[in-house]
Amino acid sequence: MVLVLDQQIANLFYSWRSPILTGIMIFITNLGSTLIIVVLGLVIFWLISRRDLKKEAWRFLMTLSGGAIMNNLLKEIIKRPRPLLISPLVNETTYSFPSGHTMNATVLYLLIVFYIFKFLKGNRFKWVYASSLMCLVVLIGMSRIYLGVHSPSDVVAGFLAGVLWLITVVLVEKLMTLAKKRRSVK
Repeated sequence: MVLVLDQQIANLFYSWRSPILTGIMIFITNLGSTLIIVVLGLVIFWLISRRDLKKEAWRFLMTLSGGAIMNNLLKEIIKRPRPLLISPLVNETTYSFPSGHTMNATVLYLLIVFYIFKFLKGNRFKWVYASSLMCLVVLIGMSRIYLGVHSPSDVVAGFLAGVLWLITVVLVEKLMTLAKKRRSVK
């Protein structure tokens, strides 16, 4: 069922291919590339550190790095080959599942959304920024399908894995805070 749905959705994306749209999709997909994720991650780490929030900055960097490690582990465990539905428009050499671009973009850009709401409390445009970043994550995932390097299920799995990683980090942080409070009460 999933493979049939993957094929149908991918064929729809492939039917939209044009030189102009391909250029746009390559640009969008690059916003989820390792280089961009690392550079933006380091810039955000630096910006948070400048606010005298060293612990917060390291938490950000560890969350981002942990997401990338989790993606690589999942790829190595599952070892799903790249789709052979149509010739890809960009070259990829790693396994397909889950989409690394989508997962890493989900982790980074949703972390930025978190910091937008944490640090820009009075900013009336924060919803615009947050919505734009969430749309960017979706577009990055769509670009991976369009370019022929991922099936739709790879992209959905990348998004879900990224969200689950962020939820896990938040829950662990909450549990650690609770444990610390309990120890201080005793």
